[in-house]
Amino acid sequence: MKTPNRIIKKLFLEKTKYGFAFSTNSSLVSYVLNNKIVVYDYQQKKRVKCITVKQIESPPSWNSKTNEFTFVADNTLWLYDCAKDKLIKIVKDNFWFPSARRFKGGWDFLKGLLFETKDNFLKWDPLGKPINYFVTKTANTYSLVKFNLISKQKQLLFQCSDQPPTSFDISANAQYVLYTILLKDSDNYEVRLYDQQTKTGYLISKERYYLYLQPTIKAIPWNNNFLIRTTRNQLSKLYLVNTSLRSMAKLVSFKSNIYNWIYSPTQKQVYVGFKRNNFGQEAIALISLKKQVSKKLFLVKEPGVNIPLFVNKDEELFYLNASPQNLGGLKQKRLSQTKSSSILPLTSLGNKNNLFITPEEKLVLTADNEKMYLQLYKPKNLIAGKKYSCVIVIRGGPTNSSYLLPQSLCSLLAQQNYFVLLSNYRGSTGFGTNWTQAVRGIGIGQKDLSDIISTVAYAKKDPRINSKNIAIYGKSWGGYLALLCGCKYPKLFKCVIADSSISDWKIQFAKTEIPTYDQWLFKSKNTPLLKKLKSLSPINITPKSFPPNLIICGQKDKNTPYEQSANFVSKLQKLETETTSLFFKNEGHIYQDPRVINQWTRKILTFLNRYLV
Repeated sequence: MKTPNRIIKKLFLEKTKYGFAFSTNSSLVSYVLNNKIVVYDYQQKKRVKCITVKQIESPPSWNSKTNEFTFVADNTLWLYDCAKDKLIKIVKDNFWFPSARRFKGGWDFLKGLLFETKDNFLKWDPLGKPINYFVTKTANTYSLVKFNLISKQKQLLFQCSDQPPTSFDISANAQYVLYTILLKDSDNYEVRLYDQQTKTGYLISKERYYLYLQPTIKAIPWNNNFLIRTTRNQLSKLYLVNTSLRSMAKLVSFKSNIYNWIYSPTQKQVYVGFKRNNFGQEAIALISLKKQVSKKLFLVKEPGVNIPLFVNKDEELFYLNASPQNLGGLKQKRLSQTKSSSILPLTSLGNKNNLFITPEEKLVLTADNEKMYLQLYKPKNLIAGKKYSCVIVIRGGPTNSSYLLPQSLCSLLAQQNYFVLLSNYRGSTGFGTNWTQAVRGIGIGQKDLSDIISTVAYAKKDPRINSKNIAIYGKSWGGYLALLCGCKYPKLFKCVIADSSISDWKIQFAKTEIPTYDQWLFKSKNTPLLKKLKSLSPINITPKSFPPNLIICGQKDKNTPYEQSANFVSKLQKLETETTSLFFKNEGHIYQDPRVINQWTRKILTFLNRYLV
């Protein structure tokens, strides 16, 4: 089953553009594509510059007064002057970018875009001075630094111990820094204000923290204030932070997740992107902030995901649109227009290449008669009467969703003549609070696992699928569920692939870099549920009948530490199961090196071809 390098490269290495940043002085926009930073002229619709660097850690941050931007790659701050076409190396430091290092490329296009866009931890001075603000990390101390690009002098503004800022921005007059910080061993965060003139810090508010949708801050020129978005139980609120009064007032609420928003300085309006329903339909609304009275006006209601990115002085809105049926791209719209115009295709593929397979949307019943949404990928040229092998793919999370774009791995497997099922099991977001919360506490390894088995049952009922030839693949939390499937239902699967998975909760709690997330899942680090960790750990319940398996992990994985995968392989070998392992020495939770991605892809295809005859 030969797979050309072109297909692997197209599907995994060339499809995603993210980290869009706009110049306020020209028609230039920059974005990240693989290991390149591309400068694009949206008026002329052509590339102006393509900068190739190693290990991009932050999307570009533009100077508001000139056409130059900075970015961080390979722990080095770089400056690019568009007018002079000159790239300058500024300084090497211990930069800390949570969005880039933790999320870049690891989720689907939307997640990469959001965390790279709204939580960029590299800020240019709002007045256009040659000054950048960024966060550095030394041991367990996080420092917000003010750095002069010319003198290369570094000024420490403040430090945070143990926990980093979750978001920050600089006021329009460059006097104030507003930031949020998650309190250690808690789901509360604090909103803090720092006055650079008086060198004084103030506590503005305490709020509740909700998973990865931490509070996000954006400065607005209106009286040098800030806007801050908070989310709790899929109820999002937009607040105005008044720097003079040092207070925080709610402007508007949405019974949905507000993903991204932008401020219009000429009209004192906010463009907000939010979820409209459970199937990835997202709208952009226009909200007036005059006298703190909000009015929602639906501006964009195209199918799929719609994310506002930038509004210029002429009130032209730039946003991203994408859906499984239409790969879309960067679009432009005026308030007076009814239609949008396309600026830049979302991918370098285009539908004419026909590499992505559009999934069918299915609603199936779970074991307890709840409706569950899943995607079905099938081979393009089905042969009547033929029975096809099937792969159940479980994405990570669990607080994530699979409805926005065709998934690369699923498309590739379908091209290899497999049926592929990808479900939004219990714990997924976008299907109501109860659905997300069901996996917490006693639901861990219960409701989510049951939903995967319901997905298998759905596959077995499809007359086109060979019910005796079903494999399961899972990544991260999905890998954990894949291992539980192999432990508790070994006869259902011909083989199991667990990628960057949890197999030992004792090691997971001791060594993960995201303990707060695990504590949220278990409801409390002191909950009696923790006493059941042994029975919830696959390494402790592995039967001799465990199916043939492939265990994959990066040895620098800090989310699901590598030691547990290595120990699990040893356990499987002692049980004399058919075990294959693939460990990447220099990779973390998300694989970045194109050569590694190529090896990872081919290993999975070879393994499946061996057992799904």
